[in-house]
Amino acid sequence: MREAAIRKQWALVWTLLSAMLIVLFGSACGSSSGDGGDACQPGETRCEGGASFSTCGNDGSYGPPSACPVNQVCTAGVCQGEIPTDGDADAEAECLPADSLCVGDMIQRCRPDGTWGAPGNCAPGMACREGRCTIVTDTICQPGQTRCAETELDAVEVCNDDGTAWTVSETCSGGKYCYEGECIDEGTQICDPLVERRCNSDGEVQICNADGTAWGDPEPCQGGYRCFEGNCIPEGDLVCEPATETRCTPEGEVQSCNEDGSDWLDPVPCPAGFACVGDRCESGACEPNVDFKCDADGRVQWCLPSGDGYGSPEACPPGQTCKPGEADGCGAAFLVCVPGSRVCAEGDPHKILECNDDGSAYKESYIPCPAGDTGSACVNGECLSLCQLAERQDSYIGCEYWPVVLPNVVDDAFKQGNESEYAVVISNTNPSLTASVTIEYTGGGMTPRNVTVQPGKDLTVRLPYKEKTCQAAGQESFACTYKDRNAFRLQSTIPVTVVQFNPITACVGACTSQSDFAYTNDASLLLPTHVLGEEHLVLTYRTGMPKGLLGGFQEVELLMPTYFTIVGTQDGTSVTVKAHAPTVAGQGVGALAAGRSATYTLNRGEVLQFGSSPDYALADDTTSFFEQPAVSPNFTWINYRFGPELSGSEVISDKPVAVYAGNECSFVPHFRWACDHLEQQMYPTKTWTTQYIAARMRPPLDAHPNIYKILALNDGTELTTKPNVIDQTPPFSNASCDKVLNRGDSCMIEATEDFIVLANTGHPILVGQFLVGQDYFTNESSDEGDPAYILVPPVEQYRSDYVFLVPSTYNSDYLTILATNPDVEITLDDATLNTTFTRISNVNAYKMTMPIGDGTHTLTANGRVGLLVYGYDSYVSYAYPAGLDLSYVPF
Repeated sequence: MREAAIRKQWALVWTLLSAMLIVLFGSACGSSSGDGGDACQPGETRCEGGASFSTCGNDGSYGPPSACPVNQVCTAGVCQGEIPTDGDADAEAECLPADSLCVGDMIQRCRPDGTWGAPGNCAPGMACREGRCTIVTDTICQPGQTRCAETELDAVEVCNDDGTAWTVSETCSGGKYCYEGECIDEGTQICDPLVERRCNSDGEVQICNADGTAWGDPEPCQGGYRCFEGNCIPEGDLVCEPATETRCTPEGEVQSCNEDGSDWLDPVPCPAGFACVGDRCESGACEPNVDFKCDADGRVQWCLPSGDGYGSPEACPPGQTCKPGEADGCGAAFLVCVPGSRVCAEGDPHKILECNDDGSAYKESYIPCPAGDTGSACVNGECLSLCQLAERQDSYIGCEYWPVVLPNVVDDAFKQGNESEYAVVISNTNPSLTASVTIEYTGGGMTPRNVTVQPGKDLTVRLPYKEKTCQAAGQESFACTYKDRNAFRLQSTIPVTVVQFNPITACVGACTSQSDFAYTNDASLLLPTHVLGEEHLVLTYRTGMPKGLLGGFQEVELLMPTYFTIVGTQDGTSVTVKAHAPTVAGQGVGALAAGRSATYTLNRGEVLQFGSSPDYALADDTTSFFEQPAVSPNFTWINYRFGPELSGSEVISDKPVAVYAGNECSFVPHFRWACDHLEQQMYPTKTWTTQYIAARMRPPLDAHPNIYKILALNDGTELTTKPNVIDQTPPFSNASCDKVLNRGDSCMIEATEDFIVLANTGHPILVGQFLVGQDYFTNESSDEGDPAYILVPPVEQYRSDYVFLVPSTYNSDYLTILATNPDVEITLDDATLNTTFTRISNVNAYKMTMPIGDGTHTLTANGRVGLLVYGYDSYVSYAYPAGLDLSYVPF
């Protein structure tokens, strides 16, 4: 295709040179034309009879005549098809075949049938002027075009009438500056914050900054890619038909494809009295609400109220198409429908109509689509249940989930019986249908649980505590590595949301003695099967091993491992695991060294779990042993050793899997009492993005910070925060974020202030947020709280509607709302919320925190927002995102 374009270009060059040779040497040979000496503009043409023309030379006189091609005649200096003689055609013609006009430097000619053709480029070295292609050597801009002066940043320049020079037309003052050819106020929003992208003049990607007032630092595309419309696309990809395709922009200007099809040329406005319709400039002389045009797809384009052009195409009703002469623009189509095609009956979502065999009408009989217990309805001619419809929407709402008991050192009192304190809480998102839910244990030995969840309500289902634990001599416990059927499969007849709690209560029994309390728990938002992925990277809090005197006399060494857990959702799933740090061997699974990969096969409901190695003698630890003062009356520190860092471990599969990660019990930060169980279900890497709002969750005590851990997907990841907290690393941690991160690297920030975190273009990240230990300070005045773990939702995955659950088993519960627009209107449980947001660092990032009552809640907004749910009780806390979209985000 590129070679054809080059040949075409050289043919045009040769034609032009031939015409110039005739002009330069024709008269010297004694041949002339009757008016050959008339004054003219170089490059101008005129007709010399019915089928020949002559071209004006550089000396300002016409050269000898040239014959038009066979079956063409010369009209107004242009050879083209013979003028049609059909009188009706003349009556309907929008132009005469001799007509031509300029669209920027391109020429647009009237076709022999009396309609305008698409704009086309003039021959090399020529440009359209006054409706004719003319030799132009000094044109540098489009007349009337504006730009910011190259030497004076606060001046606007305009292109003069003949396109030969730029002149200063305005100097920006009074707090204004020049942007894209006009003076604007400083601080004016010029792009969609954190969303809009563009390619700069050097072919690099720029993302709109956090407050929309400027473009961010440019980032080059990786090798083999180039920037197009703000995204990196493979080199060599065509985006349009080289040198021939044109299109109309949303602003009503016309663009032409460049010579190699790699990009669109700068848009140019249509001439006065013309409007861009479809892909070309057409005469705008029309009568509003009367005149219309039909596009190639049978849609109607009505004359605009201004009478200077035609509007966007509008589809005709079913069975009709755009027809000239019809008062309403639409008439019966030759075919009402495509034979065998199906549509939903108008006004009845439970009936489907099918087109008859000859396409002349829909059959009188219909195909029923009863709602039933699954909420089925017709969608685009298909009978879909609510579950099938949910599978076409990438969100946290679905009909199949894979809960699993994750490693926790909680007391055995919370693990007893078929209804332990491990629980899933199911919320019915439908206001009128009852959800019938079945929960089965894939390891066998449990009678499936069949429960119902009433419309708009939630239900807590306690399940047996199916844990796998290991114990080493002289140590408390550590998370097992194993491969076995050990998951639950939860299925619902209609879409629901599910959160798992481990455990769901802060205490059991009378809740009066220390032995009644859990001391360690967390929660995970579960992701439905249809949004799971084939690539996950693990994010956990780095483990540690404290050694000390328990109760003042008993010396113990507490092993606090990290883990990640994989659940197969289909039989025969191949899973390759690459460990970022050493793991311990276990049931049917060997130990993995750091950087080593191994491949496993998982069947549906089978679990593959890896626990971090108890070997804490790591070569990269510069602070393996050191003393730390006591921060608990029950435990006197002797020393503390860092454990393996499993964050960054890779899970690659050929079919979707569920991946969880966390800690059996972790101090956050290290050396701050007390430890707590941490868990979250990992987001697939296809859903990661480069921008997050990191808003501190409301702590039991205002002075408490949150700790953030950021994981990189690609090599060369660089982070920016606003305000600048990039170097606020937790004590005794060398995981600074003020450095370049490679794939699987992570870093940490400890902050009491809110901030946004941005990664460079093409380098998605995952952000984990951690609540700190209850005794962060040694003289705490509250017994509420302890570490909890939440995955921060990316800004691009915010939603405008949520159904979420707040458990009834915790003393204090909170909701934090994140937004990029402070004027967003929010309704919570049918009541309008007084949205008083706090702005973060003078950028377009906002936060609001409020107490929230127990039960299922519904939140809707007229814009996208993010939600965090969390709560506290004695010595425990929990946290999870209320929900999010999980759409693929290209980078």
